[in-house]
Amino acid sequence: GHTLSNRKFDHLISLIDVMPTVLDAANITKPANLEGKSLINLIQGKGNYTPRTNLACEYTSHVYTQNAFYPRRSIRNARYKLILNLLPERGWEGTNQEPYALSQSAEYVSTNIGRAFRTLHQPGQYELYDLQEDPWEMNNLAGNSIYSSVLKDLIKMLQAWREQTADPYLEPANLVAAVAEHDSRQEKKKPANAKQEPKKQE
Repeated sequence: GHTLSNRKFDHLISLIDVMPTVLDAANITKPANLEGKSLINLIQGKGNYTPRTNLACEYTSHVYTQNAFYPRRSIRNARYKLILNLLPERGWEGTNQEPYALSQSAEYVSTNIGRAFRTLHQPGQYELYDLQEDPWEMNNLAGNSIYSSVLKDLIKMLQAWREQTADPYLEPANLVAAVAEHDSRQEKKKPANAKQEPKKQE
């Protein structure tokens, strides 16, 4: 069939929706266990497309660098986005030190830039953003009591999604084992004469 031209949609869409959409467009039967939501009715204007009410995603790690194992889980609805940092106490050492140092200088420390870099460096367990008022996610609302009901609802939704997708890190022992595995590989990659990095001062 034909798709609608010159149309824009504000629906929540995931990359996992691409495959079922392509299969439907090619009139190929989709596997029963295929994840994702076909967009074919939406882009062909057939009228019986039900938009997503939320969208979830995950990040675990993709490099073996010092403390780069920093798993996160996230969910959003039409307005708000929640990020769950599974290892907030570990801190994210991937922050490039030169830009971070500049962001904490007198010129920027009290600005959105300074706050954003501090959140990136030590984000805490939860991050909550109002994507309507703060599309660049500069102002973490997780500690603001005004948004406590929003935070609670999104935490519940994210937990349900993690259970539905069998997130292995729902089990604390799996997370501990993954940290040990990552750090042991990183340790093996260090040169024999590598100097020990000094610990950060509190």
